[in-house]
Amino acid sequence: STEREFQACKNTLDPRAMAVFHHHNPFHAGGNLQMAEIHLHRGEFKLAAELIERAVFFYEKGYHPKYDPIGRTGAVRLLNQRAEDREFLKALRRHMQCVARR
Repeated sequence: STEREFQACKNTLDPRAMAVFHHHNPFHAGGNLQMAEIHLHRGEFKLAAELIERAVFFYEKGYHPKYDPIGRTGAVRLLNQRAEDREFLKALRRHMQCVARR
């Protein structure tokens, strides 16, 4: 599956492997985040910010139609302990850091 392939590329710690994965899967939110990390380490902040914005966009597109991101019902809980939430929270945190840089 795509997620297993992503995890395998991520675990190699090889930027070229992640670049190849990202080239073949440009809509994978985790792949965009990992490529953003690579570009941040290279000092390419504008490209990293663009990749982070894409990742946040892809996460938003995955919302269930009845999901209320503002949480007016009080039922929204994102916990860093849950693997499912961790990547989304990381994307939001990185996005806020990029916006603060502007």
